[in-house]
Amino acid sequence: MARLDPRTFSRALFRAVGMDERDFCFGMSKVFFKAGKVCGGVRWKERNREEREGKRIGRREEREGKRRGRREEWEGKRSERREEREGKRIERREEREGKRRERREEREGKRIGRREEREGKRRERREEREGKRRERGEEWEGKRRGKGRGRKEKRGER
Repeated sequence: MARLDPRTFSRALFRAVGMDERDFCFGMSKVFFKAGKVCGGVRWKERNREEREGKRIGRREEREGKRRGRREEWEGKRSERREEREGKRIERREEREGKRRERREEREGKRIGRREEREGKRRERREEREGKRRERGEEWEGKRRGKGRGRKEKRGER
């Protein structure tokens, strides 16, 4: 194309657009068209613009699709990380609750153990007192009523 004469190139171009040679003529530095005949070139330009616009829109939609895909992928990864963090948080909470439950049960066990120990000591002392009374020949009347014996009863007075 670089070897073609500009007039020859222009003539070929106008024929490709659909113009007849009678619709234009060449001057020294310009091309002159008959009135109303440039419309063919304008129509060709508009058709060409529509094609370019179509291609441009297609490329834009393609880019948007890629962006949307990347965004969805990113959102998916983000939600996975969020779910993972939530899972870890739940595990830690359950672990803490388990440890608390164990400590509570341990304290309760110790408390019950101490209570049983105290009751055992009380039982032993009671049995010891009862044994001493039997040795002395006193009779055990069972549980005491009220707050206990009065002063007179302790001294032996009635």
